[in-house]
Amino acid sequence: MAKKQIELLNSEGPILILIKEGSYPNGEPFFTLIFNKTKDKLSLNKIDVQHFIKGAMILEDKEGKEWDYSTFSEGMKPGKQELENFIK
Repeated sequence: MAKKQIELLNSEGPILILIKEGSYPNGEPFFTLIFNKTKDKLSLNKIDVQHFIKGAMILEDKEGKEWDYSTFSEGMKPGKQELENFIK
């Protein structure tokens, strides 16, 4: 069974959690991103997730904090291969 969620950022506990919710009729997966502190949720498609993890898209939580994934330490993130396999 495929993994259903991954911690995109973790520092002594999860900060950003990405959940694979299912697939569109064309087979592309869709996701929910949870900001653990605020419990804010965003719906994202595969392209959105790819842009976010590559630093090409900045997200904002409901408190107005901007999240630029590319600025976080690699030690806080899952491995590149693990992440790529998850978003397939």
